[in-house]
Amino acid sequence: TLIFNIGQLVTSIFVFILFLVVRCPVRYEVGIQHMEMSHIGALLYTGLDGMTLYYFGYVVVAILCIEYDFLCCFLLLDIIVKDSTTRDVLNAVMYPIKQLTMTLILLLFACNIFQTILFNFFHDQFDASGDLMSCDTMLSCMVSTVNYGLRSSGGIGDKMTYSYGMDFTVRWIIDLLYFLLVLIVLLNVVFGIIIDTFSELRQKKMDRLSDTFNSCFICGHEKSTFDRAYDSPKGFEMHIKRDHNMWNYIFFMIFVWEQDRDDDDGLELFVRLQVDNMDVSWFPMNRALCLVTDVVEEDTVGDMIDRLPGTFENVLVGQNAIMMKNNEKHFGVIERNVKVVQKRMEETFHNMKNIGGGGGPETRDDEGQEGGQGKKKTNLFNSNFSFLGQRGVATPAGDVSIPRKPVDHFPDPSGKEKSARFSDDVKDGGSESLSVAGDDDDDASASSHKRRVTQLLAPPPGSRYAKVAVLGAQDLAAPHLFGTSDPFIVAQVFWNDEKVGETDTIWMSQTPKWENNRTNSFQCPLWASEAQNSKLARLKVCLYHAHRRGLGHFLGQIQMNWADLNAVKEGKAKFYKLQKRSAANKASQRMVQGEIRVAVAFSTEPGEKKN
Repeated sequence: TLIFNIGQLVTSIFVFILFLVVRCPVRYEVGIQHMEMSHIGALLYTGLDGMTLYYFGYVVVAILCIEYDFLCCFLLLDIIVKDSTTRDVLNAVMYPIKQLTMTLILLLFACNIFQTILFNFFHDQFDASGDLMSCDTMLSCMVSTVNYGLRSSGGIGDKMTYSYGMDFTVRWIIDLLYFLLVLIVLLNVVFGIIIDTFSELRQKKMDRLSDTFNSCFICGHEKSTFDRAYDSPKGFEMHIKRDHNMWNYIFFMIFVWEQDRDDDDGLELFVRLQVDNMDVSWFPMNRALCLVTDVVEEDTVGDMIDRLPGTFENVLVGQNAIMMKNNEKHFGVIERNVKVVQKRMEETFHNMKNIGGGGGPETRDDEGQEGGQGKKKTNLFNSNFSFLGQRGVATPAGDVSIPRKPVDHFPDPSGKEKSARFSDDVKDGGSESLSVAGDDDDDASASSHKRRVTQLLAPPPGSRYAKVAVLGAQDLAAPHLFGTSDPFIVAQVFWNDEKVGETDTIWMSQTPKWENNRTNSFQCPLWASEAQNSKLARLKVCLYHAHRRGLGHFLGQIQMNWADLNAVKEGKAKFYKLQKRSAANKASQRMVQGEIRVAVAFSTEPGEKKN
């Protein structure tokens, strides 16, 4: 026996040293590199590992067995570590430990209920042949009930005597309930939990073994797939040895680890980064070259003739699609160029008219004197007016504003036209303002500056009009939030809920400016009666994001009634906070923010002389 104990001790020490040399350094490096521990922390992490403590304890027990032989029997439990099936038996109890604990507690509670009844009413019926079968105290009665009740096939009643009479019926009911509840139900629940857990662990083990031996570790395809793809019956074995040998992947990973990072090529660097990030997406998962069919069946002449009409039609459709796409591209370029030329011609013609209208024979000065010796007529665009310019809309190269079709402006009762113009009247320290001036005697000049007004309203003769100029905005939503490559912005003007017109469509920014007064100011007719104006005069300016296909996001609006218009009728430019629509949903108004700059000026009363 001593010789066997010494041999057992030698082998256990050898296994323990082998484990320290092979496994412990790996666990130590895991603690240092992946868990970022200190050296002392990594040593504790390695020394307190479960397997390290197990092999150390095995050596200690083997040493004690030399002196105490009976301890050798405990070394047989090493089979739990060596064999997975016996380990599953232990795991079947350990995994559902919470369920088992609660079930056993319920079992003890049930036994306590029965022992309380037996102690109070049937303690004299216990067999007193042994000290353990006594029921003189609650504790001894509980021990007897649990000990003999759970071990006896019929319950605690098998260890008690019977007395005929009323007590017999009650004893019979108690014994039957103990047998049904404790032995049949609760004990079998405990056994069922253990057996079900063991069955589940065994099924997982079988699935794991099946996945290991019947599917490729690299691509994941099943064995039957390769057996059908290969001509030989050993297609799967050929695949895992020749195509997807997992050891080749491991060797390549080790090669990358051992190689200096500076010597990596593109593929090696990619694999290094993937391995460092614990990412296996570089594996050919669900892909295998041997499953790609490269064999092309030769078609007969008849098959080729049958497919010829469809092939010819597909070629024609493809060529037509390419031609249509190229034509649309060229037509778009031509259209943009035409719009650019048209816009430049309009600006040039407008500037020439302004230059030619300054020294005409029909001009008059502020005193009403006529002739070429009089003062020059005030230019339509003043250089000192900051929010208007002579060059129209300032947009990036290649951007073309949507062309506007001017409509006749509202005529005055005398049959002569009035034109609204921006001036730089200096009031109260030089504030910018919008003015409306009449040119009754300069028909040519007036006709050359016709303004767009609404054609939807027809107020009575003698009415005035309000001139509305949209000048700019600020603090709008950033252009990149709209998700288009061509963000633009446009404002629409409504008078009495009828659309008067819209401004130029310019390149969008958070602070856009409309600088062309010809296309961005509008004449809105007023009524002769104050009551009519109070009831009907309502101005609304809506701001929209736009793209080449039309309007996009709603950016906000302002609304002004007659009282609001009277308060700003001097023509001073002012910023107004953009508001949301009351009836629209929130999703369509998520881009509403910022302010819009608008100027409003009223024309003079009929017969009133402009100073």
